[in-house]
Amino acid sequence: MDTKRKIAFVMGPLIVGGVEKAIIELLQHIDYSRYDVTLYLENDSGAWKNRINSNTKIEYWNMISTKKLILTQLQKLKLFSVAYGVFFRIMARLNYSNYLLNGYYSQKCLPNLCDESFDCVIAYQAYNPLVVSVALNRLRSKKKIAWIHGEWDYTGRNAQLFTRLFEKFSDIICVSHSIKNYFNTYYLRHNNTHVIYNLLDKLSIKTKSMESHNVMKYGQQNIVTVGRLANKKGQQMIPATARMLVDAGYDIYWYLIGDGPLREEIEREIEKHNVSNHVILLGTKNNPYPYIKNCDIYVQPSFSEGYCTTTIEAKILQKPIVTTDAPGMCEQFVSGENGLIVDTMTPEALFEGIKTLLAHPEIRQKFVENLKNEEYNNTKELQKLYDIIES
Repeated sequence: MDTKRKIAFVMGPLIVGGVEKAIIELLQHIDYSRYDVTLYLENDSGAWKNRINSNTKIEYWNMISTKKLILTQLQKLKLFSVAYGVFFRIMARLNYSNYLLNGYYSQKCLPNLCDESFDCVIAYQAYNPLVVSVALNRLRSKKKIAWIHGEWDYTGRNAQLFTRLFEKFSDIICVSHSIKNYFNTYYLRHNNTHVIYNLLDKLSIKTKSMESHNVMKYGQQNIVTVGRLANKKGQQMIPATARMLVDAGYDIYWYLIGDGPLREEIEREIEKHNVSNHVILLGTKNNPYPYIKNCDIYVQPSFSEGYCTTTIEAKILQKPIVTTDAPGMCEQFVSGENGLIVDTMTPEALFEGIKTLLAHPEIRQKFVENLKNEEYNNTKELQKLYDIIES
């Protein structure tokens, strides 16, 4: 007799990003002897789908024609389903210009994805209205969890919608205490709000960091930043910061690993500040760890984070780190002891922080020595999740 608990995770497509990386790591470590796991993805696209643990069942919730569905139900005389579908199809159309409301209602008018009931359904991208609607309306379970990965500034009617939706979840999981405080302040103080940090495979990171690469220049100061090129990640500040460092006499090479909608803007900023020889866009790398391992300083210029994974990876590889004071960073660093948190999110502040480490190798070495003593243990975070699922 199969006594495993049945869990469903709901996601969008598996593009290259921090949340996607987090679910991949979670599914690598979850105990499949205890849980039967299904991952519902928006569609069959996404560069990282092949990274999912083979024990995970993959299903899809991609959009279907609601008009065709309603006509089929009408032919079968399922009048209640027809009325339900028509009502929410109209609501979706009325809110066509509002991505959040349109997305929520467009899923709500569709039927269940399967006949079975799960022990737990987890909306793993809980600020995505499509994901939330699928988890709440198209999968059956008495326990439903919303997983919060970052700050999202929804206001007015949209904030009210999400507050009502979050009330429907039995538990809320946040990726850091900073995000929990943000959620409690701007949405609601849910009775069952928890903090679970993203999981990481320390051994795998160290092993992959030993692979060879032939891009970085030795004999100069190498800086690395890894992340999707997007507004909240702050890479648009890098060309101006690099210009200041070069003007101050530092022969730096700053490598940006990742791609995204901000690429063209960053390229314009590189040209504007005349730093094309110093800021190098490498695009997406399946294995960024050799670049992190071989850099002199790792920099995270984010305006907003949930609980930054790349800085933890840089810590595991014992690199001196400069970061903005984005949410979650104060939970990772004691500034001046195991990294440096700059006080403002500006190119000038980044310049001062990086300059401090470049000018004082003894501070860099202090960070490295302190990072050697830090522990990274997934077991405690997994047990938190198990306790929530089984409570």
